[in-house]
Amino acid sequence: MKRRFTSIIIASIFTVLTACSSSKQVTREAPLVVASTVTADANNISTGDLSSLITIVPNKKLLGIVRFRLWIYEHLNGKEKERGEPPALLDSAMLMNNARQMKLYLNNSGYFNSTVTPQVTPVKKNKAKVNFHVKAGKPYPYGEIRYTIHDTLVKPYIERDKVSSLIRENAIFNAYTLDDERDRITRMLKNNGFFLFGKNFIRYEADSSGGTGRINITLIIDPFKINTYQDDSATYPHHQYTINNIYITPDFQPFTTNRATDTVPVLPKKQVHSNQKPFYFIQSGKQRMHPNTILNAMHFYPGKRYSMEDVKQTQKRMSNLRIYKFANIDFITPLRPEDTLINCRINLIRRPVHTTSVQTEITNSAGNPGVGGNFLYENKNLFRRGEVLRVTLRGALEAQAVSYNEEDKEYTLFNTLELGSNISLMFPKFLFPGKKQLVSDFFTPKTVLSAGYNFQRRPDYSRHISNFSFGYEWKSSNRVSHQLNPLEINSVKIFPDSLFTVRLNQLQNALYKSQYTDHMIVGLSYSFVRSTQSINKARSFSFLKLNVETSGNLLRAYNAFSGGELTEQGYYTLFNIRYAQYVKGEVDYRYYNNLPYDNQMVYRIRAGLGLPYGNSVVMPFEKGFYGGGSNDMRGWKIRTLGPGSFSNDTLYIERIGDMLLEMNIEYRFPIYQWFKGAFFVDAGNIWLLNENEDFPGGKFEFSDFLTELSLSSGLGIRLDFDFFVIRLDAGVPVHDPAGTPGNKWTFNGLRFRDITWNIGIGYPF
Repeated sequence: MKRRFTSIIIASIFTVLTACSSSKQVTREAPLVVASTVTADANNISTGDLSSLITIVPNKKLLGIVRFRLWIYEHLNGKEKERGEPPALLDSAMLMNNARQMKLYLNNSGYFNSTVTPQVTPVKKNKAKVNFHVKAGKPYPYGEIRYTIHDTLVKPYIERDKVSSLIRENAIFNAYTLDDERDRITRMLKNNGFFLFGKNFIRYEADSSGGTGRINITLIIDPFKINTYQDDSATYPHHQYTINNIYITPDFQPFTTNRATDTVPVLPKKQVHSNQKPFYFIQSGKQRMHPNTILNAMHFYPGKRYSMEDVKQTQKRMSNLRIYKFANIDFITPLRPEDTLINCRINLIRRPVHTTSVQTEITNSAGNPGVGGNFLYENKNLFRRGEVLRVTLRGALEAQAVSYNEEDKEYTLFNTLELGSNISLMFPKFLFPGKKQLVSDFFTPKTVLSAGYNFQRRPDYSRHISNFSFGYEWKSSNRVSHQLNPLEINSVKIFPDSLFTVRLNQLQNALYKSQYTDHMIVGLSYSFVRSTQSINKARSFSFLKLNVETSGNLLRAYNAFSGGELTEQGYYTLFNIRYAQYVKGEVDYRYYNNLPYDNQMVYRIRAGLGLPYGNSVVMPFEKGFYGGGSNDMRGWKIRTLGPGSFSNDTLYIERIGDMLLEMNIEYRFPIYQWFKGAFFVDAGNIWLLNENEDFPGGKFEFSDFLTELSLSSGLGIRLDFDFFVIRLDAGVPVHDPAGTPGNKWTFNGLRFRDITWNIGIGYPF
């Protein structure tokens, strides 16, 4: 019956498509271009850059098979609104224009006298392939590099900065590099006070005569020129400028005029020198931001030489004050070239101080459906110094399977309840005892205090989780950020019901029982993140995150020196709760390879290791590693994978391990507008470091390491709205180390019910 039903559906779809096709027969005046490539006879020619110049781009394929958007354009396109994608038809004029653009690019890259030949290869059904064959000319390297600088003030800076030059003798001539060098020199001079200097004052003279096959370059710095009515060729030397007065409007309203204002001089608390000039605040009404909070974000001051980098850093620091939506920093150009003092005006546009929002969500954790909601409140200027207060209230319901069979007990659909709250306070500076600032203001430091409480009621038990943290966040560069929490406290109290308590008492497994035993974590953590992602979305980038944390060491040392008493079970406690002692490290590396036509390949590798010792025999449940779920091994439900080759379908337990190794590959491709797809392969597992009789096969053994790697694969769809992504992944286990010998690979026995469906918000990595 199912096969007949499926056949009817397929036949119906085929009939509809055929009908649509016959209702509007499409004729093309030129062949459809199905492939466009570039080949070169020289290995050092970047065919990728040349391919980006091709304007006849083949129509995109859905899943690499069908040109779905082209079919929509040709058969279902309406008259009022254009839908789909127009056909990429062969155009000889466009081919020749692409060839000219490629030749121009080769000339600018130093390969003069190159030839680019478009080659068209017909294929069946009025289609064609296009290839641009590049025969590269002999590359021209740089010869002698000279400098012509008559400005005595600019010349020393250029001479000292030659070591950083992008132009090197014997390197291949490149016009794009020459332009980058103009930008670099301009930035360097602007950072040294040359406020009015621009790249238009830098020009080159190239000389390829002499028959040496080299190009001699002369870099020329032109003098400052002002066009006037009397003389359009008056020239002046370049000047270094010093900042005079700085006017700050902390409550600027761009569309309001005739406001009563008052100019208030303010001296910063941290004065650079005894003759420090004041900053001038343009106030209107009540002061709503302490002036020194704004001055702490300033990287320049009256009397300091102008620096473009100082201005950028100031703008960045002010944007980190959440109360401000935009900071406009404008310098008033002097009327006469010989005037070297410049005034600055800073206009700050505020956001609303108080904001609230309500979020609702549908969850699917480990295959258990649920609903939840969050209420968020934010105060962006709590003490009028840029402090941000966030309060979050959360509630959720979930339908969860019980961990034991009990026929006499009935549950409602949503048998799991979660209630929680969190409060955090962020200070836009580095708080530390004493007056010395340990982290430079250039690092945009923050201090964050956070506290929370979470109550969970499940079919088997109730759990109370309390947490507190105190830490610092800062950025050492645009790519690198750090987070250090010197103090983290996490307390977990468990109240199992009577039947579940009986079951726990029947087990000797410390790893299992620790999940449902009161414990406390008191320690510190450090996180390092480096991302090379840029504004240019077409550029590939990498992401690296390192986490290190430890717990219980100071408490254990205190107990050892103070002679603290051990419990009957042989461990120390804090407030009558056993505290954990461990060290844990984790690394997460990702590489995002952006391909043409909005395709992307993403590679990820994760590895982690946790070592319990001293006051702990196992890792705390929430700190252990797990496999499965919507963000890693998607062929398994969350916390159902491993450890190692352990297999027991009757033990309903969320599995954790001391060691993790995982690798992921995901190919992401567009389907239609915001509708996108993915194909993924996940490999990995978790292991225990010590032998455990309750988890046979769970210990990591290097000799069995490869055979115990789990493998899953699948397809996913995404609704990508840029600011919000909804994801559905269907994963299936391909290799299961927990399977019986000869049954670990599931190619032949795969069933529809073996698919694990994962719903997620955002991309998995």
